[in-house]
Amino acid sequence: MIGRYELGELLEQYGIDAKKVINNNTNVLNYGEYNEIKMVLDYLMNELHMLPKNIEKCPSVLYFKVDAIKENYQFLINHKVNISDIETCLHVLSTESLELKKTYDYILENYGIKYLNSITSILKVSVDRIKEIEKFNLSKDVTLSASISRISLEEIEKIIKVCRENNIEITGNVFLKPAEEIEKIIKVCRENNIEITGSIFFKSAEEIEKIIKVCHENNIEITGSVFLKPAEEIEKIIKVCHENNIE
Repeated sequence: MIGRYELGELLEQYGIDAKKVINNNTNVLNYGEYNEIKMVLDYLMNELHMLPKNIEKCPSVLYFKVDAIKENYQFLINHKVNISDIETCLHVLSTESLELKKTYDYILENYGIKYLNSITSILKVSVDRIKEIEKFNLSKDVTLSASISRISLEEIEKIIKVCRENNIEITGNVFLKPAEEIEKIIKVCRENNIEITGSIFFKSAEEIEKIIKVCHENNIEITGSVFLKPAEEIEKIIKVCHENNIE
């Protein structure tokens, strides 16, 4: 265990925002030890030159044994897994080494190296979970996207059922929301004659309604790209464009 103040001082030495770390995973306070965290940081930042922002997004790596992290990293390097992908999903390094190797072998044999390099986060997932999701007969991309999501198998099954009942293409993005929210999104889109594309599921039904309202009030054509921004940001964009006579 490590105190909040002590952790903050340590992380500050490496240019890491302690608030972001704790907000992303409070377990670092319960399971982290000062000396072990320091050794992990020395290895990740001084030897591997990892960026602080990537560590902030994956605090679990801080309370994993440094020797295990080194073993995992060397395994991935030896097997030519893309280094840049490892940097952006450090939780892979905080996976039990035996489980990581099992998943690597399974994905390589059944999916191929392309999927290991494009969805490197899959190495954090157990083979058992992947096999359970394969039973839903999804495409390879979608199977792996569902596998790396944090939702339960029961919820994944509900999401698939909702999509199939509504003739919605099942993409990785549908697993960003629970089945109940997806039903609401579908309802809002159909009531407003909006094409349901993968990007629509980045937003909640409530957010989509706000965006629709802003677009209608400003006579803006509603396309899939408008759902990449919150309603407040869209209003600001419209204001800037109007002020500068931009279409």
